[in-house]
Amino acid sequence: MREEVDNCWHYYDEKERCIFCDIIRQERDTGERVIGENEHFITLAPYAPRFPFEMWLLPKAHGSSYENNQSSMYASLARMLKDTLIRLDQVLDRPALNFMIHTSPIGEEINDHYHWHIEIIPKLTKVAGFEWARVFISIRRRRKNRRDFCAKPKSPRSPRKSRLWGKQRCSGSPESSKICHT
Repeated sequence: MREEVDNCWHYYDEKERCIFCDIIRQERDTGERVIGENEHFITLAPYAPRFPFEMWLLPKAHGSSYENNQSSMYASLARMLKDTLIRLDQVLDRPALNFMIHTSPIGEEINDHYHWHIEIIPKLTKVAGFEWARVFISIRRRRKNRRDFCAKPKSPRSPRKSRLWGKQRCSGSPESSKICHT
């Protein structure tokens, strides 16, 4: 965590802006790795994921600590998290998950260089010493799974049928390997 905060500081020192704010801006412009979005939050597939189906859930507005938000933000976070998890459950059949809240360290809660976020990592691979030490995992993406991520989220009570949403964008063409957003 300290390394992440320090790297964000170095980026901010060089560019005078937050790296996560830049990532959000770029991903919203291209739409290639946007999984979902609501009024306050966005869920992204990172450019170079460490694990299969790794996702980042970030607030759109800059904020350095999770605990320094208004209650309306937590309600919006809950809606975004629910939407993301429903999509993930449909594609991966309810995998075990790791959630990590990345927030500024105690004593550094308010700053311009760090952007709090949540990382969601499904437990699909076994990680041994080498992978933890070097964060090296081979990730193979199958087009079918990426297209299934475009499936419209169903309510928890509906049957588990898969209907694709926006077939013209997710038909198997080179452009369709994009993860769709709503």
